[in-house]
Amino acid sequence: MVVSIDTSRAPSRKAPAPSARSTPASVPPPTNPLQLPFALPEEVTPDEFVAIIAALEEEGGTRTLGDLALAIPASARPISAILALADAGVVVFDAAAPFDAMIQVTRI
Repeated sequence: MVVSIDTSRAPSRKAPAPSARSTPASVPPPTNPLQLPFALPEEVTPDEFVAIIAALEEEGGTRTLGDLALAIPASARPISAILALADAGVVVFDAAAPFDAMIQVTRI
């Protein structure tokens, strides 16, 4: 037995074309696409930020500056990135310790 199906009268299944304005004009575009509670410093890429925070969380929120620098090996300036996060209020350094690779960095 052969059955043929006439598809010439079938409704079109194409998705409607997206409109040029998919959001109302009153909704401003996001200025912080990561939706962080702070502005990501220019010196820190999103990849560096995630790697630094992940490295901190692996050790309970505190690591040495040297360990954090090693956590972002692709960074051209890893110490500058970590210092920028301190300036942004994301991490703090142990104020009583000398500034070297062993200084403790803590996530706020």
